[in-house]
Amino acid sequence: MRLPHADDYLESDRRIVTGLALEVGPVQLMGDALTFSSTVTAQPVPTASLLTAFLRLQHASPRQVLRFAQRWGDLHLCRHGAPLDVCGESRCLHEPVPTADGHTERVSDWQLWAGRFAAILHLCRTLDDAATEWDRGVVRRALEWWSPGRADVMWRPPARHAQRVRRAYLVLLLNHLLTRARVRREVVTSRQRMVVVEGSRWLFGALVTQLVQACVGVRSLAVCAECGAGFTADRRTAKYCPRCRARGVRQKRAMQARRDRLRALGQTSRGSRLARRRAVPTLSLSPEESS
Repeated sequence: MRLPHADDYLESDRRIVTGLALEVGPVQLMGDALTFSSTVTAQPVPTASLLTAFLRLQHASPRQVLRFAQRWGDLHLCRHGAPLDVCGESRCLHEPVPTADGHTERVSDWQLWAGRFAAILHLCRTLDDAATEWDRGVVRRALEWWSPGRADVMWRPPARHAQRVRRAYLVLLLNHLLTRARVRREVVTSRQRMVVVEGSRWLFGALVTQLVQACVGVRSLAVCAECGAGFTADRRTAKYCPRCRARGVRQKRAMQARRDRLRALGQTSRGSRLARRRAVPTLSLSPEESS
């Protein structure tokens, strides 16, 4: 079996893989804030639908935000409502508001960041559409936390180089997010082999990784269950990369799983009992011979 090389994740159909486990603990809703415990009770791996579920939070109720946080953990927001190292305040310690056993984060800040991510994704998807005019409110929502002065430039750039200027600013914005969200490469084990995974141990970093993937056109990402290589999945249930699917790995595994189930029931694929096949044959005599 061929082991994947780090360069495999840079190919056109295997650009980036997100699979670093997050750390999740107990969460409670106290008024308009989420209270997170420092105890780790689960380590879920981000799924392809993580970003989509997060974008819905911009118009969600506090209870819906709570359910999302209970599954995926905290954004690690500071007292100014900015995650990780994104806060631009000079005296900010980049740490959440502490409590006796953890920290708190405002629900409104979660909804605000969901709206910002949705605005960034909208701008990236409409960048090449000349017929779509950018809304000033959407542009400011996408850039107000980074550089409010650049929002007006992106909203009305020089007509001669409008698309080039907008693309340049979006590239700077996405790279800034990747740097501040602590997205990095890490070697992890997958099915008793080592693979290179790019992502973050923080929820915000995992969301930024998927946001960048969506902006540059990567549909959904997964790790092949056979060879451990990363690939862009054409559907949510895809388990094998195109190379392993061409070798018939899915059919072979399905046949092996069926044989294992039948063997556990004492049957073979033909429906006969193993006990019959292994039984000692008996000698049958005719009535004349028996007399």
